[in-house]
Amino acid sequence: MFRLFYEAIFRKYFKLKIIPLKKLAIDFVAMVIRTLQFKSSAF
Repeated sequence: MFRLFYEAIFRKYFKLKIIPLKKLAIDFVAMVIRTLQFKSSAF
């Protein structure tokens, strides 16, 4: 469910082709994925 949401955001960024924000988006998504993995492992 979360995955689909982030994939949609990713596609939006790639469609807009905002190169400076693309790096930020990738870093942000990587951080969010790490956070989700940490939370799920905590449970």
